[in-house]
Order: sequence, then C-alpha cells, then structure tokens
Amino acid sequence: MPTSRATLVLTAALAIPVAAAGQGVDPIGRLAPDVTPLQQVDTVGVPALDRRAIALEDEQRRAAGLPARFAIATATSATTDTAGTWDDVDDAWSLWRLRIQAPGADHVNLGFTTCRLPGSARMIVHSADYSHILPPLTAANVTPDGQLWTPVVRGAEIVVEVYLPTTRRDDLDLVLGQIASGYRFFGAGRDAIGSPGGIGVDGPCDIDVRCGQGAAWLHEVSGVAGYAIGGAFLCTGALINNTAENGRLLFLTASHCGVGASSASSLVFYWNYENSSCGASDAQQLWTTAGAVIRAEYVPADMLLLELNVAPNPNWGVTWLGWQRDGDCFPAAATIHHPAGDAKKISFEYDEVDIEYSAVLINNTPIVPGTHLRVTDWDAGSTAGGSSGAPLLNPRHRIVGQLHGGAAACGNDQPDWYGRLATAWAGGGTPATRLSDWLDPLATGAQYVNTKGNSHYRFWAPGCIGSSGISTLTASTVPIGGQPFSVTVDNLPIDAAALLTGFSATSSVFGPLPLNMALFGMPLCNGYVSPDITQVIVGANGQATWSVSALAGGPLAGSRFFQQAIVFDPGASNPAGLVVSDAATGVIDGAPGGVGPPWSAPPPPTTFTVLPDLGYAFSDSAAMAVSADGKVVVGHSPNANAYQRAFAWTDAGGITDLGVLAGEQTSFASAVNADGSVIVGHCGDFNEVPFRWTAATGMQPLGPMPSGWTRVLPSGISADGTTVVGRADVSFVPRAWIWTAATGMQLLGAATSGSWAAAISTNGLFVAGANFGGSSWRWSLAAGFEVLVGLPGVTTFDDGPRAISDDGSTVIGNWGLTPYRWTDASGATPLPTLSLPLPGYNGCHAMLADAAVFVGFSADSSGLPPCWWDNNTNSVQALPAPAGSFGSEALGVASDCGEPVVVGWMTDPSTSIRRACVWR
Repeated sequence: MPTSRATLVLTAALAIPVAAAGQGVDPIGRLAPDVTPLQQVDTVGVPALDRRAIALEDEQRRAAGLPARFAIATATSATTDTAGTWDDVDDAWSLWRLRIQAPGADHVNLGFTTCRLPGSARMIVHSADYSHILPPLTAANVTPDGQLWTPVVRGAEIVVEVYLPTTRRDDLDLVLGQIASGYRFFGAGRDAIGSPGGIGVDGPCDIDVRCGQGAAWLHEVSGVAGYAIGGAFLCTGALINNTAENGRLLFLTASHCGVGASSASSLVFYWNYENSSCGASDAQQLWTTAGAVIRAEYVPADMLLLELNVAPNPNWGVTWLGWQRDGDCFPAAATIHHPAGDAKKISFEYDEVDIEYSAVLINNTPIVPGTHLRVTDWDAGSTAGGSSGAPLLNPRHRIVGQLHGGAAACGNDQPDWYGRLATAWAGGGTPATRLSDWLDPLATGAQYVNTKGNSHYRFWAPGCIGSSGISTLTASTVPIGGQPFSVTVDNLPIDAAALLTGFSATSSVFGPLPLNMALFGMPLCNGYVSPDITQVIVGANGQATWSVSALAGGPLAGSRFFQQAIVFDPGASNPAGLVVSDAATGVIDGAPGGVGPPWSAPPPPTTFTVLPDLGYAFSDSAAMAVSADGKVVVGHSPNANAYQRAFAWTDAGGITDLGVLAGEQTSFASAVNADGSVIVGHCGDFNEVPFRWTAATGMQPLGPMPSGWTRVLPSGISADGTTVVGRADVSFVPRAWIWTAATGMQLLGAATSGSWAAAISTNGLFVAGANFGGSSWRWSLAAGFEVLVGLPGVTTFDDGPRAISDDGSTVIGNWGLTPYRWTDASGATPLPTLSLPLPGYNGCHAMLADAAVFVGFSADSSGLPPCWWDNNTNSVQALPAPAGSFGSEALGVASDCGEPVVVGWMTDPSTSIRRACVWR
C-alpha cells in the first residue's frame, strides 16, 4: 500500500516532537488523521466584549496616566481534568486540546497560573483556522514559580494543544487561570471602536525603525521590546548593559507600568516586533520570552529594573543598550518604543532636553523637581499609550531616562517627561532602590557604557510544508566578520537545495516581496528573499550545509542579509515539485560595547566676567554658589549704603538684591538649588539667622529655630530645595543640622564635642561633614554615619569636607590647606596643586554632581589663581584671571548643558578689592 502524503507528514512530526520554535512545527491536531475533529473538541468561553464601554474606560485610564490596556482579562479555572479533549495519537503519544472562544476579540492570550509540562511535552497555541500558530512552548518556558503566559494569537477562537508521551499524561498539570480577549493593539487598531480620525487611527507621524531616520540607531533598536503585563496591559522597555558586559538580562522600564512581585511572572516580552522595511506591514510576534523578577525600583524617577527569567535566543540579535549617568541636559534625543502596541517606532527631538525643575503633574501627581528630563516636543514622530518605559537616548546613543508620561501625540507640540537615569543611579540609597549596584557591578564608577551586541541570524518568515515537513535554516553561529559561518537546511526529501541569498526583503527582479510562488507552480508558498546570489548545495541524510571560511567584516559590519532555500521535493503536491524553506535574516558583526571612564569632564572655561555690584564698588563681593543648570549665581555684594546683601544674578536679569530679614541690615547667600528657585543663606554678621528665599515668598526665616541655637549657617541645599544642611552654635558648641520642610530644624548626629555639615549631594541623599577635633564623615538616611577612613583629624573650620557627589562615593575637601579627594574605592589621596611657591595655600571647594570636576584655588608664581581639577586625568590647571590679580577662589561649579560655569571671586588689580566673578 503506498504511503500517503499525510502519513509522511505525521511521521516526520512524530519523529521530532519538539523542534525549533516557529520553524517547521505544525499543530499535531492538524496533522494527525484520526484525532477528534476540531469542531468537536471541548470549549471554554468568555463573555463578548462591550467595545463602547471599554473605549470609555480606556479614555479615563489614559487621562489618569495608567498603563495602556489592550485586552479584557477573565478569570477561569479550566484544567486538563475538567476541560478539554484527550486523544491517543498512536501507541506512544497522546494529545490534549481545548478550544477557547472569545466573542468579538481581535486576538486572545492565555495565562496558565499552574503549568507543569513534562520534559518531552510540547504546547502549541494557534488560531482555530490555523492562520496564526505560535512557536512551541516547553518546560523551558515555564516560570520558576510554575506559570506560563502566552503571547497573543490572532482571532476570536483559539486552540491550545499539548502533545506528550502517553506514559507522562499523569505528569501534566495545567490550570488555565485567565483568558484575555484582545480588542486593540498588535495590529488591531488604537482603540476599542476604531473611531475615524481618533486615537483608533495609526499615528500619521509614526516612524518605522526601518525607515531612513532609524538607520543609525539599529543597534539600539534591537534591544527594545514591548511587553504585556497580566495579559492585558502594555509597556515598552529595553535590555541594558552593565560594566561587566556579561549579558546579564537586566531590563529597564517604568515603575508606573505597575509590575509587582505578583505580576512579574506574567510578563511576555515581544522582541523584534518591527516591520522589515519602511512602511511595510509585516511585523511578526514570533520572538517572545516570558517572566521576570524585580531587581530595583525608585518611584520618584519612575524607574523599574527587571531581570528576565529567560534569555532571548542569541540568533534573535537582541542588544544590550548603553547608558550615561553624567550630564544634566542634552542637545537632542531619540526614543524607541511601541506606540499603541504598534510595530516598533522611533521618534526624535532636535532641540535641547533639560532637567525638569518644576513640580509638573504627570498622571495627576506632581513629580519631584530634578528627577525627570523634559522633551519639549517631538520634532519627528511622537509617543502614545504603550510607549511608557521606552528608553530616552542621548546623541551618543546611550540611555539617559525612561518614559514616564506626557501629552505628546501626532499633531501636537506637547511635552513628554522621562525619569532620569542619573537620579535613579543613587535612587533611594539601597540596592533595591537604585541602579548603581546592578549597572556597575564592578564598582568602576563609570559614567557611561556603550551598546553591546547585535550580530544575529534569525527566522524571519515561514516556509511551506513539503513531504518531509517544513525545511528550516539553522546557522552554526551568529555571523561575525573574519570568522567561519555556515547554514544548514534540513527536512530535505532529496539531499539538495538551492540557497538564495539576498539583500532585500521588499523587492526582487520578479516584483515586490513577499512573492506568491503560485506563479511558479508552488501554491501556498511565498518567496521572501531577493535572489541576488543562488547556490546549489548538496548534503546527506535530509540535510545540506552552505559555508564560508570567513565572513567579510570591516565595511560590512552591521550589514543585513536574507536567505531562503528552494527545496527539491518530488513528493510535494504541486506542479513544480518544489517547496521553500522558512526565511532567515542575519546581521554581520555587532556594536562594540565598551565602558567609559569613571568621570567625563567638560573642558575648562576660558573666559571670565566680573559681576556688577549692588551700588557700592569699594567693598568686597563674592559669588558663593551657582545653580546646577548654570543659570543662577548667588553670593553677596555691598549695596549703596555699603551693607553686604545677598544677591542673585542671571545673564538676562542682571543682579538682584534679595533683601534682609526684619531687624537685620546684612545678608549673605551661600547655596542655591538646581534651578535657582530656592536660595539659602544667613542675615547678620555675628548672631547669624538663616533664611530661605523664593520669588514667591521673598526672604523668609528658615526655621523656627530651636531654643538655644545661635549663629545658624546654611552650607548646602538639595536640587529640589527641600533639604538644607549647615552648622549652628548650640550651647556655644558648633553642631551639624539638617532642615526639611516636613521636619524643620534637627541636629544631625550626637557629637557633643562639635560638628558641622559642610555639604549635601544635589539629590539630597548624602551629607558630608566633620566632628571638631575628630573624623570626617558621610551620612545618609539609609546607612547613617560612616567615617571617611584615611583622613586626618579636623581641627578648624577650614579643614574637612567641602562637597559630595550625587552617588555619595566621592568627597572633596582640605586638610591643613592641602586639597584631597576621598572615594569609596581608593580612600583619601591628595590632589595635585600648582607650582607652590607658597606651600599650603591651596583649597578645593566644589564639584560637579558626578564628581568629574572640582574647583578651588592653588598657589603659583602669579599668586593664588582659581583652579580646575579634572578628576579623570587627575590634573589641575589655573583658570584665567586678570594680570596683576594676586588672589582668587573658585567656590562653585555647574554645567549648562555641557558648558562649564564656575563662580567665585578675584581681586581687582587696581584696588585689591575682591569682586564676584563668573568663568565660562
């Protein structure tokens, strides 16, 4: 009796029960001739969708800033014992199937809250008409806590089947805990009812990542993924590199997406969900992984760091995106995302991206000033629901934040806000609330890391079934320039095939791709590759291999190619006696990666400006501090009556007298917050009284003062202006204090011999100070007091710490007028000084928040010029000063979007009077 084609197909399928995901594996329920007809298989159903009610709910969710919803989840409790249909395929193998009906749904996904698959079992989920078949799922896809969540399957009726050895039936344990009816996204529109011209219409400004604008960003594109939460909500995120560059599966996204410990196992990540070319509509949801655990979360910066349970297949070509944590603004930016669950897009901002220092509302909640970056408006492309968590990339292609929210959309110029990576780096001061432990496991102190990876060879499009099944293409390794590379074609009825290699998946000499191969006598087959190179390969035992001794690298790095095989198959039921294999796409070489230096210093300023006084030119003035954005300078200057007054100065507004508190005649500004909106200092020359100034309130007492406190001197303020530190005389003993709007004035520590708080990090997490006659210290809410080991005892207010970095790892200061740097890694080391004809006349006063630059003064043959230390090169140089100016000091430093701003004072050569000065 001749063997039928169906029997051949079934035999091949049984011989390889678990094959490569999505490559040549068909549902057994379709292949096996004697199992229960699908229409008779047991069914579980969920209620029909009320699309108008859902659309209204989604508008309300969008207004509230909640994660984008794409499906309605219904709880179920079906098991292999209570639902489904069992069949014996033959003497050794069994099949369990269950139909799921979701009336009105565009797509369906499933959540198995209990899933135990025997090692040899295979699960396939597919549409009832077989038009959409997910790659096989096995025990490797089950999360550590025993769950399995599927990607979406197109259609309102889907089928789940499990194929396993009959002897292992009792080992199968499934509880279908949720069925989610999809009504939008994943190719189904942007809202539930598809309103004409509304948010249901694809964004007209969206830019496919394969369009020309995205060409320079393809390394980063490959590391971005959309992900589903609980089968119902969608966000975006990205794999992120670390200083070990070890491929750890760390994934950065947004806290507000709502992933919790109980839902982390439900996450399904969609990799490479993108169109093959600009304007195409062929994005596929074939490359998925599921499950993650939470590693770190910092709500003020909307940061969530996950670690995936399952690594993406190396041949999928995913990358680990680089990051950068220094710098406070960027001249341009890009974001890569899945707006409304669409295929991957890219958007561009061509104007400056700044830190947001206002308490703007995002999702109806005010953000903490200084924790976010503001994209004023997207100049090309935009964002939408589903984009939340997408990485913001600076011009050097490094992540600087992740999308929190905003009103940006196609057709408007509204802003978006991104939580700052620089803020989340130190986070809340613990491994569970900061990025530093995870992204810098080697404790290098690096300011940036580059994107790593991208070489790949992955399945792209399906072949058609032949008498030996579907032929698949499998690469020996990822394609790397200069190394050997081979591709094997399997399931060959005759041990030969013609391998097509092309450089386009959109057009060929025969017309647009994909090409309907029915024109060539192969119905139900499609050609996906331009036949630029055709090579006949011959093998044995149903396989043939094509190989090259070494791939060309260098100029071909990053090049993409496509391959598909024409399989000679006399048993194929078509006139040509041919079928085609699946199609694959490869990229040669990957991005190099690489870890940057611990600090990345801008060039020093080259010019200086003497600031005007407040009305009296014959008395000293000084610029004491500058806002972190470099725009507001504060200090003291004599007014027309020769009284020193606190001032604020800007380029646009000039110098402003900040006034005095009632009953006082003098005032001195000593610190300013990041955007210049809050200034602190003191009034009086002897019994100093602290003040806090804002434009809205004017000068107000900082207090109230506890009983017995006198000579209260602020020394530092946090970026948001809510925390101030300093020293006060308490019963005639200097004591460190900390002030917040919530707690008021409080002593910091219990050193009754005397102490002072000299500096606070801009993020407000760390304070540096000293105990009089004792040690220097660092304080944080998380760790309390820590001694800065290796520093000598402090005996005067001129000694001790002067500034501390945002991550708390670097402190600068002076001992005996010798400047020093102290770090967690190396302890205390002296800083280099100038030529020193006056030994001991040196001082270090301020630093950038990332510790890249320090400023102060040092002695050389000209006197005491202001100095600039580059922390990366451990070098010092004098800043410009007028000829004949004997002494000057740099007291503050900031970065105005990468341009350095230094403030302090210098002596006027003609009068020897100190004058406030700005260096740029």
